[in-house]
Amino acid sequence: MRNLKYIADCHYNQGNYAKALSLYRYILQKSPADAAVLQAAGGCCLELNQFSEAAVFYKALVKKNPSAANLVLLAAACYHDGRYEPAEKYLTRALQKDGDNYPGLVTFGNLCFMRKDYARAFSFYRRAEKIAPAAPTVLINLAKTCFEQRDYRRAEKYALKARRLDSRSETILTLLGNISLEREDFAAAAAYFKSALKLKPGDGWLHNYLSRACQGEQIYDKALYHAWKALELSGGEDSQQLNFAYLLYEILPSAPADSFKRYMCKWQKKYAGNPIVDYALRAVNNSAETGRADPDYVRKIFDNFADGFEEVLASLNYKVPQYVDAFLQEFYPRPSWLGIRILDAGCGTGLCAPSLKKYARFRSLDGVDLSEKMLKTAAGKKLYNRLFCADLAEFVTRGKAAYHLIVAADVLTYFGDLENLFSGFCSTLKERGRIIFSVTKNTHDKNDYFLHASGRFQHSKKYLKNVLEKSGFRIEKIVEKKLRNEGGKSVCGFIVSAVRT
Repeated sequence: MRNLKYIADCHYNQGNYAKALSLYRYILQKSPADAAVLQAAGGCCLELNQFSEAAVFYKALVKKNPSAANLVLLAAACYHDGRYEPAEKYLTRALQKDGDNYPGLVTFGNLCFMRKDYARAFSFYRRAEKIAPAAPTVLINLAKTCFEQRDYRRAEKYALKARRLDSRSETILTLLGNISLEREDFAAAAAYFKSALKLKPGDGWLHNYLSRACQGEQIYDKALYHAWKALELSGGEDSQQLNFAYLLYEILPSAPADSFKRYMCKWQKKYAGNPIVDYALRAVNNSAETGRADPDYVRKIFDNFADGFEEVLASLNYKVPQYVDAFLQEFYPRPSWLGIRILDAGCGTGLCAPSLKKYARFRSLDGVDLSEKMLKTAAGKKLYNRLFCADLAEFVTRGKAAYHLIVAADVLTYFGDLENLFSGFCSTLKERGRIIFSVTKNTHDKNDYFLHASGRFQHSKKYLKNVLEKSGFRIEKIVEKKLRNEGGKSVCGFIVSAVRT
């Protein structure tokens, strides 16, 4: 067995983890409590991304020797397997035994970071830094944590300290570039990203970041070039298609017409039939014939941006959920007496759910959305009774007189023609049921609705009144409000309450 372990260790040291693991498994059949083999087998599993099996080996190791180091190994396996609660339990035990366990502190910081508990993550990373002040990894983690908290001054301080220790780290250069982007120092951002690209020339995201820096410097030809490079390097991934679409929208008024048209033509030719491309091109051209956003386009947008969706809206000073809550308080002044059935139409991540739950009580709050990833976040809030992944226009044709209230916060912006949708709302509501919704105000022309280059629709107040009345509603209240910021400007719209007649 000693010779067999030597061979297994050789495979492990040479990076042949699958072969080493096979031998370690065989040894453990004969000697199941061999601590060195259990640890090595767990290490192989971590390298092979077999985290559940790694946890099995480390659990046996902890049973034999519950040292702080072994508890951290078990916690790391659980963490990488996405099982954060047991990971926290084992890390807590490890740090109770050894409060200066550097791997334990870093792993605990990583766990808090993934949970977006950035203040707590920072505290663990700071403790780790005191133990190993010259470790670039923990300095990078501190910088990233400050970045997520929008403390860009401190983020830069830690990133620069890390750079002094490792001047050829693409990760550090990229982080410094993104810090500079957020501080709107676009020239510095471009310099960092160019340096990073020298180290990692095939990285599409670096080209994407450099495109944003060039856009900030108003060098639009280069912004288009690097965004296109990012798109091609990704193989046409949805995230880069969306980034390219947003670039076209944002630089439309300012970019040189010849460059803009050249890239639009290249995009249309190479990716014809892609729902993101087809719809974005119609939006850029303000196509009057388009009655609603392509459902595949909308789903892909929100699937791609679900993880940071709420943070982005917060940065845009998005106010629609607060306006909805104010309407609820006005029309339902005594929520404790109520138990109405509510549909959160286009619920997204559930931003309106805390307000709605007060009125729906325990059994009767449903949500519907196109994006599975948005719904996953909404489900995590544990406020909805049921969540449906479906196209809203199709969903409201299924149930008859099912709800007392429908709330549609910022979802109608992806519909131009509202007649069929409002008819569906009307049939889905119970008698005297109510709809509360928001739309963006059409400030571009005198038509009923306008397809903006952003891909979102804007509506006129007159059209809203006409289509609601035609669909069987009576307007109770309509107010004009600032909905959010976008591109440095205020976006205004209407908050509307209407009752089924």
